[in-house]
This record gives sequence, C-alpha cells and structure tokens, in this order.
Amino acid sequence: MKSQLEKTFELTFDEITSIYKEDVKLDQPTRGRGGMRFIMIGGSGSGGYYKNIQTKTSVKENEFSGKNFLFKDTLKSYDWKMGQETKMIGQSLYFRATTIKLI
Repeated sequence: MKSQLEKTFELTFDEITSIYKEDVKLDQPTRGRGGMRFIMIGGSGSGGYYKNIQTKTSVKENEFSGKNFLFKDTLKSYDWKMGQETKMIGQSLYFRATTIKLI
C-alpha cells in the first residue's frame, strides 16, 4: 500500500527557468492477486510549477473538480548569505546559502 501512495516529482531547469511537476505513471495491473485498488481524484495539487527568474514570474497549474486553473504570481526577492560549508554532488561543488523568509 505504501508504494501506491508514494509520488515521484521531476525538476527540469536551466539558468533562467525551472519546471517542477509530478511524474505521473500508470498503475501496473495486479497479476492474480486479490485486493483493493484506490484511485485519488480531485484537487491534489499535482499540476506543474513554472518559474522564470529573468521575468520574475511563476505559474502554478492546478486541477480542481475537472477544471484546470493557472495561478500567476511574481517571484519574491530574498537576501541570500553565502556560507563556507560545501558539498560535492556529482562533478559539481555546491556552497550552502541561507536566507530569512518572513511570513
């Protein structure tokens, strides 16, 4: 049951834009096993999320009650502070950066 509830997401990006969306896969049929299948329908927030840092805009896609909605917004600027902590991921060296987000 746990694996049926897990979701996989995909992040595609370049220097200016990024797209974050759920990786939707079709259910595998059960072979000769009994049991129940659960299907979730509705506004689960599984639409894509697009950001463009050059135009400072974002678009979130949501499906609710069988209709698709696009929510457009402007990106907020944050004052990032570079730290000294580093980490190698693959062949790239990354630095830790922090910011404060006021709610």
